[in-house]
Amino acid sequence: MVSLLLVAGIAVAAFVGFNIGGSSTGVAFGPAVGSGSISKTGAAALMTVFAVFGGATAGTNVIETMGGRIVPSSQFTLAASVA
Repeated sequence: MVSLLLVAGIAVAAFVGFNIGGSSTGVAFGPAVGSGSISKTGAAALMTVFAVFGGATAGTNVIETMGGRIVPSSQFTLAASVA
């Protein structure tokens, strides 16, 4: 049961991440791609690099705030994440 919830959670997280990235990339890189300054592949690569970099550097602060100051860490369970 836990492995099924884990797979479902990962699938949902990937889907949401794909949609968030898709909506943000167009706004950020649309003018550069439209003017021919950078290719679509180059824009996707830049967005990926900077999203991972931002998550690695600022993501820790978000996790600490959500996991300790706003929501008690005991509330973060696999079942609650999927629900």
